[in-house]
Amino acid sequence: MQALLQSNQKSILLNLETMTAVGGQNSSGVCLEGLKHKDDYLVLSLNANKLNILSLKTKEKAPIILEHLESFECKDLKITCLDIHSN
Repeated sequence: MQALLQSNQKSILLNLETMTAVGGQNSSGVCLEGLKHKDDYLVLSLNANKLNILSLKTKEKAPIILEHLESFECKDLKITCLDIHSN
């Protein structure tokens, strides 16, 4: 599974294999330049062929589940799910 991470300055194509934190320059996981906040924004994990997102910056309490080509925005960070095995 791949996730496209986008800020206003940079994009990263992330090959997701394990639970991964994503955020600004002080993130405990993947750091993405150009984000307003320096700490973690969210945690990504896999569930079958879906991308689970636990947002740390919004009021969402339940995980957000994305399938191929679906997107989610958390403040100034956009995540798009890219299932490389999708037909």
